[in-house]
Amino acid sequence: NMDTTANPPGPPGPGNGQEPPDSAAQAAAMARLRQSEARLRLLFDRSVVGIVIANGQGIVCDANAAILTMLGYDRESFLGTDMRTVIHPDDQRALPLDVVHAGIAAGNQPSVERRYRRADGTYLPVFVSFGPFDPESRLHQVMVQDISAQKAVEAERALALRQARAASQAKSVFLAHMSHELRTPLNGVMGMLQLAQMANDLPEATEYLDAAMASAKGLLCIL
Repeated sequence: NMDTTANPPGPPGPGNGQEPPDSAAQAAAMARLRQSEARLRLLFDRSVVGIVIANGQGIVCDANAAILTMLGYDRESFLGTDMRTVIHPDDQRALPLDVVHAGIAAGNQPSVERRYRRADGTYLPVFVSFGPFDPESRLHQVMVQDISAQKAVEAERALALRQARAASQAKSVFLAHMSHELRTPLNGVMGMLQLAQMANDLPEATEYLDAAMASAKGLLCIL
């Protein structure tokens, strides 16, 4: 019989086919990290808000499905794009991307309305929020919301307001013109009534003439 007391079983290790405790912990930690990264990637891809990850030079390093759908680009053509070519030139001059990056580096998270160029060449009004994504690699996160519906409502309200003002102005011009056009003949009528009153000797006719003069004066006050 073999004496097992001389060589008791040792701790698990590479020699007996089992991983050391440290290796098992590391494997578990890596598994949790991969799960966390998978969840974040799922949130990134399924977000209804457009998300762009860009480097310090404004080059697109990653983009989610929402921003690609919003602008009409496919993933392959959008990755590597310089965001300066996407931003409307007027918006780029108003707030250069370099200024935005400097603000992020200083700890700010600026936000601004911009117009982004779609794949078909038209521009989409968007609200953009910037923030750091990975400070060590100088990656920035750009959150993009489509505000075209809001802008359309604002444009409709502005148009309705302009139309109401134009109608009010036209009404004022019309009334001023009509007032002038009516005053001239009305003054003539009142003058003739005054002459008739002075030439009249009949009491009944005087009553009629006085009533006509009172009506004419009332109309003149309205005008």
